Amino acid sequence: MILCFTQIGNSQSTQLESLAKLNAASNFVESKELIKTMDTLAFQILKKQGIIMKML
Repeated sequence: MILCFTQIGNSQSTQLESLAKLNAASNFVESKELIKTMDTLAFQILKKQGIIMKML
């Protein structure tokens, strides 16, 4: 009986750890996308103000 509870506890712990890792990975991807979006917006603003000239 104790072994059964230990296995269930470990399984739940492993699932929570996996969920935490997945959440962290998701947050990392979201933050990279947010940074990419902010960089794009900043570039567009600077280009519109004439600070960045067309490179070609």
